[in-house]
Amino acid sequence: MKHSRAFTLIELLVVIAIIAILAAILFPVFAQAKEAAKKTQCLSNVKQIGLGLQMYIGDSDDVYPAAAYARVQPGGVNWIPWYLMVNPYLKTRSDIDMNIMGAGDFFQRGQDVNGKTISIGIWRSPGDNGGSVRAKGVSYGANAMVMGQQFQAWGGTQAWANVPSISGSTAARPSELIIGGLTNRFHWTGGTEEEVPVEWVRPQDQVGWTSTDAQQADWYATKWLPFDFKGVKNDACPNGNWGCKSPLYAWQKGATMFFGDGSAKVMKFGSVKLTNIFPQQSITGYF
Repeated sequence: MKHSRAFTLIELLVVIAIIAILAAILFPVFAQAKEAAKKTQCLSNVKQIGLGLQMYIGDSDDVYPAAAYARVQPGGVNWIPWYLMVNPYLKTRSDIDMNIMGAGDFFQRGQDVNGKTISIGIWRSPGDNGGSVRAKGVSYGANAMVMGQQFQAWGGTQAWANVPSISGSTAARPSELIIGGLTNRFHWTGGTEEEVPVEWVRPQDQVGWTSTDAQQADWYATKWLPFDFKGVKNDACPNGNWGCKSPLYAWQKGATMFFGDGSAKVMKFGSVKLTNIFPQQSITGYF
């Protein structure tokens, strides 16, 4: 009767070593594939948002929505962010009535108007790790240099409170003009995290409410574009950057963004220029 020979200890150790080597080689490959799939999903999100925005401006005389809009209505002040205005134009939208008081506050947290957790679909990026407050909230912010701001509730008709949105047909270089994208989270002084994605607002609080476009361009060129604020708390923001306003470079130093012509792509840190932010044809001394 024949007996099968058992593995020796050395042979078992060799097999285990081979398996360990293969695992060390394959696990990073699997991780990279998973990361690539997430980036593709995020890029698809901003592509759909960009196309939805194009449909919105087609119905609004070619004018972009305000990045932030606070209006007075029965019951108090209702804050309506741009993504609530664009949301009805998306196939994978989340149904929420923007006219209900507090709709913007709830939606940015991933909740309905009753505070119940809801899926906000493509408004949430797989690259946004969120936090205790924004675990399920909106991940994408707007370029307020394009969309403007309308604070009917605060400041009345004062110029600082109301900056008109631009017309899509008047924007220079629409294929280069960033309308919005994956955005860093806002932080209050002290490091506490807020729900809203940081809008790329005009730096009027830094350089003055009556500052010119050229002065604001200088601020962006020296105190915003050269920095990556991912993971930085507000009280650690350099150069007086209130809120650490910036894109969120979540994809190997890349951020997904959508443009004035409806296209979308990943912009690497350091590749965003003033011409990508300012819709004007030129600002003397800069471009």
